[in-house]
Amino acid sequence: MYAAIMAFSAICVFFGSIGGAAFLGYRHGERDWQISSALTQEAMLSEQYGLAVQDMNAERYELAIERLNWILERDPFYPGAAELLTDAIRLANATPTPTPTITPTVIVTPTPVQANADPDELLAQAEELYAAENWLGVIEVLEALIGIDPAYQTDHVEQMLFEALVAQGRAYLAGGELEAGIQMIDRANIYRQVGADVLAERNLAEQYLDAIRTWGVDWDRTIERLEELYQAAPGYLDVGTRLFNAHVAYGDSLMARTDYCPALQQYTQALHIMGSDEVEGKRAQAAEGCRNATPTPIPSVSGIYEGPVSVPGFPGGRLAYEVVNPDIGVYCIMVLDGASVSIVDTGRLNPSWRRDGGGIVYSGDPIADGAIYGTAPDGSWITIVSGEEGANLFPSYSPDGTRIAFARREAGGTTGIWIAPANGGAAYRLAGGKSPIWGPTGFIAYNDGSGIVLDNPDDGPGGARVTTGPEDFPHSWSPDGQWVAFTSPADGDWDVYKVSIAGEIVQLTNFPYNEGAPAWSPDGSTIAFISNQSGDWAIYLVGSEGGDPWRIVDLGARNPYWPNNRMSWGP
Repeated sequence: MYAAIMAFSAICVFFGSIGGAAFLGYRHGERDWQISSALTQEAMLSEQYGLAVQDMNAERYELAIERLNWILERDPFYPGAAELLTDAIRLANATPTPTPTITPTVIVTPTPVQANADPDELLAQAEELYAAENWLGVIEVLEALIGIDPAYQTDHVEQMLFEALVAQGRAYLAGGELEAGIQMIDRANIYRQVGADVLAERNLAEQYLDAIRTWGVDWDRTIERLEELYQAAPGYLDVGTRLFNAHVAYGDSLMARTDYCPALQQYTQALHIMGSDEVEGKRAQAAEGCRNATPTPIPSVSGIYEGPVSVPGFPGGRLAYEVVNPDIGVYCIMVLDGASVSIVDTGRLNPSWRRDGGGIVYSGDPIADGAIYGTAPDGSWITIVSGEEGANLFPSYSPDGTRIAFARREAGGTTGIWIAPANGGAAYRLAGGKSPIWGPTGFIAYNDGSGIVLDNPDDGPGGARVTTGPEDFPHSWSPDGQWVAFTSPADGDWDVYKVSIAGEIVQLTNFPYNEGAPAWSPDGSTIAFISNQSGDWAIYLVGSEGGDPWRIVDLGARNPYWPNNRMSWGP
């Protein structure tokens, strides 16, 4: 803690030096002083809020209360402070251990630059510092110059100051000093408009800080915000590791309360992000506890409507799709028939109708069990493929409904296309690849790592390549077996395309958002797909020849594994 307070003192001294340089600006230009003063105050409040969050994580609730009261005295509306204070008081009352009192460090204002300094000499000094890329020095000297003579070579001085603020801000962001980087870029924006790339860096840093401010206090909120950032920029700083650790820590806290089933979900979601023998052990322990727990009804799917609906332009049939149940954080399979919406099963993925609509097959969670489930000829539910030899995804029926094709995650990190009897039995490997979908004429479309291949499993090995994009993933066949709807990031974001069996490619969506999981309607007129073009996820319909899409079903804000979603449209 002492080191943290000393670090805060150093930051305060730094911002104090900026404030000192701007002191003369108050006498010669009040605007500059007001800006610098406000930024200094914000830096101090932000630093104390961050330390309060650290105190909460370390269970130093009394100290967190002092810091938060100190913040609210200066800014009663500081974001998150009042809510965090409420939590700190509640936890402090439940925790008898006293904590020491530390008063937040105040800003030390240094001696102002001499008012009679020569502007020419200051500019020359700033240019020398600029050439040496000493951005902090440039900022201090130029702000002093503006304070002495606000009209002195205004364009040149402000441009140089702007560039120094941007450069120092980006350096802070690259070094992980996110709050200082945000503040520098915001100050730069006062003088000139920062570029879109710099603004994007600044906003990612703000998203990251916003997520971790609730660390250890509100796991649901922390995970939700980290998931949003992880989807937008999975390589940003340690966001993937952060999200993994948040799921694990939340799972640990649930296990401590013997809430085994919710803990199982958190560990499972963590393992979706990265593998860990330790977490796999925790997941197995939670799974055992969940199996032995007293059964309780699954919570209602809040925010997802069940019951009668009216869907304009729905051409008929039954559309099976995946949606996250926000109450328990796992995917559900639901069916829309144009007149009503209903839940089929919970904790399942990748639904696929039998060609005649008389059965449905889908996969279990690839971490929790990895099996494939479906309906037997008598209508009963059976396990078609166990998950003992690897997680199995993307099952689909053969044209006559007697077999299924699916993708299996194999030992060594490979993925293969496998085939098994639809009523259960031994499976065999067809080829290496991902995302298989069996079509009405007997061909299986799948991604072999270099594009989409069409392969008839009954006429010997090998198939015909129809696309060459490594990330082209097939999802649905047209009813006549002449086209395959697929997704690809070929133009920078994920869009829906179709390719003919002769290799003709047509792009069906072209929006600056992500589209996925296309599914052809039984009559061939329409293709359903998911998209986040409205901010939240939803299902849209578009004509199979293209055109303007229309929105039919809201899926909510959370869809963390949307690239692995699949929909199926049966009769």
